[in-house]
Amino acid sequence: MAGVFISHSSKDKVFARRLQRDLANMGYETWLDEKNIGVGDSIVDKINDGLGDADYVVLVLSRNSIESEWVKREWQSAYMTETERKQPFLLPVCIDDCEVPQLLKAKKYADMSDENYAVGLVELVSSISPMIKSRESKVNLSVLREHDHSSQFGEILSELYILAIPLSATIAKTLVLAEKNGKNSLAQFCRNELAGWTDESIDPEEITHRQVLVFLSPWKANFQYIGWNQNASALIEHVKEREYSIQSKYFFNYPISKVEELARRASDENGVIFFETDASVIVPDAKPGIKLFGYARGTAYFDMLEATRSELAKRLMAEIPSAS
Repeated sequence: MAGVFISHSSKDKVFARRLQRDLANMGYETWLDEKNIGVGDSIVDKINDGLGDADYVVLVLSRNSIESEWVKREWQSAYMTETERKQPFLLPVCIDDCEVPQLLKAKKYADMSDENYAVGLVELVSSISPMIKSRESKVNLSVLREHDHSSQFGEILSELYILAIPLSATIAKTLVLAEKNGKNSLAQFCRNELAGWTDESIDPEEITHRQVLVFLSPWKANFQYIGWNQNASALIEHVKEREYSIQSKYFFNYPISKVEELARRASDENGVIFFETDASVIVPDAKPGIKLFGYARGTAYFDMLEATRSELAKRLMAEIPSAS
């Protein structure tokens, strides 16, 4: 899978994180400074290594980035590499009405401003690799841009990243369209999301977008006494050190509407998600009835929502018509 270096201004970190998360959820290897540069590392060396190893450099164009010397050096280096390779390497995406540098005005960019994020993501992905169709086939992006929304799947995709619209509502709309058009796999995915992934035939290990890193222990924290509900790092470190505690990926099978509700309640990164589960869910040979208490960071439900959003986007992309 292609390696993607994300060049951006630190002032656009929220967008860069969102893009990195969506590309990573689609299977791409990504390079983002805060994830790939550790304490004590040489920033210059790490950036040079990242640029050298990348298959593509995504340049986030904004009013902030065109004023950044760091970003300027990165995209100019990528531009030179592209010239030497004689094939696309530098992929600009624009997130506001900035003045595009003169040298880049001849390059087509993807519009990834808020209302156009989903369409821009499709366009970017289609330039990176054949995630949607074969290399011989081009994604018909004009279908997504038609004012009459002739592609209903494209219409849903364009709504998917409008955070004011509940994800559960978008999935319900997708289910109706999938059933109408005989898209059985997509329809079943939507049913599972709306009703919960409770079917015994489902293999939880295959539903990766519903898995969250948790810490499980037979010990139950006293939140009122210790106040750990506002200090996730301290609590999780304590859980990890206790005897018989384990770290695991935990499959949450809740209906998506419940995940949305829980995400609203537990959105603080310093908060803690707490739940109970039967030990046999994690340890197959454990005796039934033995309880384990689970702990995760407060952002885990939000991360699950975003992973589900990316999974739905990937499935919708597969339904977008392509030009012959």
